[in-house]
Amino acid sequence: MKLKAQLRANYIVNVGGKVFRVDKEILEKRDAPNFFTSFGFGYGWEPSGIPPTPLPLTIPPPILDRDPELFSDILRYLQGYEIGIKDEVHRQNLLKDSRFYHLKGLTEKLLASSMTVNGFSKEESARNEILFRLKDIRPASVLLPENNNNYNNNNNNDDILSEEISTGSTSHIMYKNKEGTVYVLLVEIHNIHLICRYGAPSSPMTATTTPTTNPATPTNASKIQPLLRPVLELVLSDKDIQKLKNIAKSIKASEEIVTTIHSPDTCAFEIDGNKCTLEALSNTDKLSHLMKNDDGNRYLKLYVTRSILRLITNNGKVEMEMLKCEAFSSERGFNCKREFLPDEKRIAL
Repeated sequence: MKLKAQLRANYIVNVGGKVFRVDKEILEKRDAPNFFTSFGFGYGWEPSGIPPTPLPLTIPPPILDRDPELFSDILRYLQGYEIGIKDEVHRQNLLKDSRFYHLKGLTEKLLASSMTVNGFSKEESARNEILFRLKDIRPASVLLPENNNNYNNNNNNDDILSEEISTGSTSHIMYKNKEGTVYVLLVEIHNIHLICRYGAPSSPMTATTTPTTNPATPTNASKIQPLLRPVLELVLSDKDIQKLKNIAKSIKASEEIVTTIHSPDTCAFEIDGNKCTLEALSNTDKLSHLMKNDDGNRYLKLYVTRSILRLITNNGKVEMEMLKCEAFSSERGFNCKREFLPDEKRIAL
């Protein structure tokens, strides 16, 4: 009888060839509902709720084709311990398995994120921001502001755009966490290219001029340099494009992703290690040695190591607004930033 009572009090499962006996109370009290409470196994390895069979011990435990070491880490979390993340690969693997086991709380903890309060926001509802790597975003948690999109609508027809999106309004895309807190969604993207286009006839660029010296000096007042505001376009990977399409689908926007981005004057650029503003990219004279030519249209190609973008909807499409960008204008500049391994980590071949 004691054995039967113990079996009823535990979930027993074979993960990757290793058998685990897990206290039901742990799985049912923390991070529930989850894989085990929804598809759990009770006494006699039968699904929970089904009466025990006459010969329970003759039926082997269910086998899950997952990593037993990762499952051990997850069990420690469920028991109240902190998980020591070894590296980015370990975090990504834990994230995959936490999603497999439907552990939403652990999934959110594993997502690399940062929360900020933007005191410069004109709207109270847009002050709280959350930053994720694009690849980590869960599209099901993405939505539009409540006054811009009825995200509680039960209409599952993905072909129907929300009224506000289809009529051309512009909205921040938001993120709702497990606790129900809503944030403005920011995304971080790595290792992409940024094309700065100058002089295309149909491009909505603004040409201005600026004095090269103090405008109060009469002798130099006539010396001016042309400023040509470039059109910025991101060259994204197929995975990044697909993730953005999934986000667009979740808010019932068009899955046609606009890669031409907005770049406000407040965007913080760092090019070749030097902090600058969008104006630096508008000075075509200083950038002439880096310019390339495509059928008479000049452009500059930057390698972006990382960038922070705000996602918005405009005219029914997902667009991006660049807030911060770290990039290199040449391979030489990129090589200057390379770092040698510490002496103790050099490997003798």
